[in-house]
Amino acid sequence: MQRTHRKILASATIAAALTLTACSSEESGAPADGPNHGGSPAHGGDTEQTPTFDYSMPQLGPVTVHEMRFEIPQVALDNEPDYEEGKMFSSISIKPMQIDAPGVCGIEMNRELHNDPVERLTQRLLADNRRLPTLRTGWGDDDKLPTPEEAREFAVDVVAGQKRKPESALDLANPEPGRYVSDDFTSIKAVGSCASSVDSDDALVTVAYRMVGQRPAVDSGDPYDTFAEAEVGIFTNGDIFVTGAEIEGWEQDINGDWIPD
Repeated sequence: MQRTHRKILASATIAAALTLTACSSEESGAPADGPNHGGSPAHGGDTEQTPTFDYSMPQLGPVTVHEMRFEIPQVALDNEPDYEEGKMFSSISIKPMQIDAPGVCGIEMNRELHNDPVERLTQRLLADNRRLPTLRTGWGDDDKLPTPEEAREFAVDVVAGQKRKPESALDLANPEPGRYVSDDFTSIKAVGSCASSVDSDDALVTVAYRMVGQRPAVDSGDPYDTFAEAEVGIFTNGDIFVTGAEIEGWEQDINGDWIPD
């Protein structure tokens, strides 16, 4: 999908200091408990202290976290009624998985789906009468309208991701790299290599707030839009970090206030 604007924050800066509403595990007295085991919020700690990443530009100071909620700033939500109406997810949070295999890490993403996004996107695709090659590159050369089954398959790919595996296929005793998705699409467990540095190449998951339809400012004609996203990686001790983030069509001014871009 073509984007009208993309603003990725410097990976080293974000990893050095996420703008969070709670302190790091070190500051809160919640030490990591072994390779990729994470700290207390993700493993039985005080969930009320879960840090929130709101896509803001970071301030100086090292911060690492073991669980994180992602929230779009309220000023952006208040000024994007089309997103509020079409959004696919009400909330997204992540935490490290407990994996003991050397060099293998995992991030669990939990999402609250808003108003059955798969069904809404399926119906949008069928109502738009789009031909398959215009829906997604690689669908084939058949110049025909999608069947209800093909439209639903595309919608599931958008909501749950392509190249996914069923959650039941995940074997923590012998984990294979991949994205393991629950039957209801609310949980995604991503397994892969642990990060060696705070670099965008070491991101393991993309946390994306998407919507059915388009905001007027974008209006590319696509059946869905990504409003906010962040790339997230994890170290072997369970520390989670953001390598890059953006809110489509919004930026922060010199005072840190969000304004339309």
